[in-house]
Amino acid sequence: MPQVKVIRLKDSGYPDVPAMLAQMENWTSEQKFMNQFWRMNNLYKIVDKEMQVVTFQMKPEQADLYVAHLKHPRHVICKSRQLGFSTLIQLLFLDYAIFNSNENVFIIAQDKDAASHIMETKIKFAYERLPAEIKEERKVIRTNANEFMFNNNSKITVTVSARSATATRIHSSEMAKSYIKDPEKTHEFWTGTLPSLIPGGTCFIESTAEGAVGDFYEAYNNKAADMPQDPNTFQRHFYSWWHSPEFTSQEEPAGGIDSDSQKYFTELKEKYGITLRPDQKNWYVAMSRILGFKMKQEYPTVAAEAFEQTTESQVWGRPLSIMEANHRVKYTPYVSNHPAFVAFDIGHSDLAACWCLQYIDDEPRVFGYMEIRKGDIAWFLEKFSLRGWHFRFLALPHDANNSSFRDKDSSLASQLEGWGYNVVVLPKTENKIRDVYDTGKFLCECRFNNDPESGVPDGLKRLANYRRKKAPDGGYLTEPLHDSGGNCDCADAFRYAHDAFQLFKGELYEQDMDDYIDRQEFKNTSKSPTGY
Repeated sequence: MPQVKVIRLKDSGYPDVPAMLAQMENWTSEQKFMNQFWRMNNLYKIVDKEMQVVTFQMKPEQADLYVAHLKHPRHVICKSRQLGFSTLIQLLFLDYAIFNSNENVFIIAQDKDAASHIMETKIKFAYERLPAEIKEERKVIRTNANEFMFNNNSKITVTVSARSATATRIHSSEMAKSYIKDPEKTHEFWTGTLPSLIPGGTCFIESTAEGAVGDFYEAYNNKAADMPQDPNTFQRHFYSWWHSPEFTSQEEPAGGIDSDSQKYFTELKEKYGITLRPDQKNWYVAMSRILGFKMKQEYPTVAAEAFEQTTESQVWGRPLSIMEANHRVKYTPYVSNHPAFVAFDIGHSDLAACWCLQYIDDEPRVFGYMEIRKGDIAWFLEKFSLRGWHFRFLALPHDANNSSFRDKDSSLASQLEGWGYNVVVLPKTENKIRDVYDTGKFLCECRFNNDPESGVPDGLKRLANYRRKKAPDGGYLTEPLHDSGGNCDCADAFRYAHDAFQLFKGELYEQDMDDYIDRQEFKNTSKSPTGY
């Protein structure tokens, strides 16, 4: 069979679809029909943006992903909106199911409504408008709201969650948005759905970004994702809006292009070498006035923009910005002759975290941060011992007085006291929203250690990813989002650090601690499980 040579456009580097199809003009009908690239650009019907039924033909960006999937099986795609990658992948999987026997295809949608929409408007719609001779040869033998099965034993399942004995191809659509709604479902993709994929099976994860948090963010930012050699590693792709001719406008926005936008366009040119045409600038400014702070998330010009956190979505976005503007992140070591304390959020089933603070020169100093998933507090105590960090007291959340996971007959607090530690069990927060607000003000006052070995920079990243719940209208609620990624656990530990500081600030003034350490710290070490 003849082969199609990939011809690429000079400006974007994406495949030139018309030029590639032109190579097939003299092919026989059978040769064309046996070629998947020809079928993808000639057989399938879709509804376009003008609500017209048209024959699908790949855009250059879509063709780039198509060519890439022929060379590597797994792909993670960060993209601007409305570039049609979901449509491409769903039609591609339909083609595989029709022209190959025993395909078991899964499309994972962000919710039930999206799953129903994909099945009705993409899979069934395209199949029902195929030439009659194809449908006669490849009949549907079972169909329902979630499943489409053919007489060659190939099946397409569209669902919000899937565990299967064997999957030949998987598409996860809008994973970042799914994570915001239900982190456990996206975790199930990695633990349940993906392991069912056959060796060498195709998998696409595509989404617009939702900040620097979650499974999609972590998959996209895998260090090995640019040119992966391992077929189990996802190859990274970014597709921006500015290569597409759809995102242009000949009409200048009302009032012209504002100074902030002009500054942004200049920065794109100087920093990234991207020079936008006037019609692209017109479109961008007009759309950004509609979307506001969501513009870079929905239509990123460069990949870094896609994962930028907006202060609107961050619980402590403004305090963090103020803290950074005031250069409050600097070298902040532990000072051995000054009192210190540590505040914990103990999560035996998820993330356990702690922040380590001192009060020196009338400022709270955060010198350490640690975390462990499904860990024991003894792990922290051993780390403190190895670093030579001594604490006047250990601050624990209110439930530390409940029965311990170690010993149902005693509490975590009593066990630590039995090991010789000075323990403070904080009172239960009566108004969490108020406490979160007060902690944000406290954050602005703190000085944070910039030493990577201290763990504090990693903790600050988690605080930046501590996000608000999303409102039905697309905005954000005041209430923080509880995510299973650990950001809320880190934030809770910092709230407890704030609460402990307010209660015991007077005891943390500078003083010589040598006598205190000799007299008080770490008595009864023989009872400690760490020997500390």
